[in-house]
Amino acid sequence: MSLNNGLRWQAVRVIKDIQDLANKIDNMKAESMHVSCINCNSFDEKIECCMRYRQRPPARVIAYGCQDWANIDDDVPF
Repeated sequence: MSLNNGLRWQAVRVIKDIQDLANKIDNMKAESMHVSCINCNSFDEKIECCMRYRQRPPARVIAYGCQDWANIDDDVPF
């Protein structure tokens, strides 16, 4: 193997290692993401209201989110 081929192989390996690390970081972020009304697109923090259902969710739902955070169901979850 020539020097150029060796350097190319190392570069390819470093790039793969960086991609693997980036994937691990993305997975860690996804696993640690806390589902709650606060980070739901339907929640208006200013008036503390779920705009999808035009109601203020109970505190427990605001803290832990509801099944509709993932758009699973159209029934009011609280």
